[in-house]
Amino acid sequence: MKSIDKRDNQSNVILDKPNLNTKEAAIFINCSPYTLRLSRSTGKLFGVDAPLYKKRNRSVVYSRSSLELWENQFEEIPNTSALNS
Repeated sequence: MKSIDKRDNQSNVILDKPNLNTKEAAIFINCSPYTLRLSRSTGKLFGVDAPLYKKRNRSVVYSRSSLELWENQFEEIPNTSALNS
């Protein structure tokens, strides 16, 4: 019997939404919601500027397009040995 990953189901729903809450945004960029919340205070996430967000009263939303732009700043590498060259 194949196990169903809850995160996979959530990821499919997230791809259709233009705005994501903290939990959804954390899944989108592959970090914990706590880490993403902390980045709003520190201004840093994974050693770079944290992604932009919008504050709507007490709730916080991240635009999916903004998260995609933020994620694209990271360089793709084939393996860890490529970091040394």
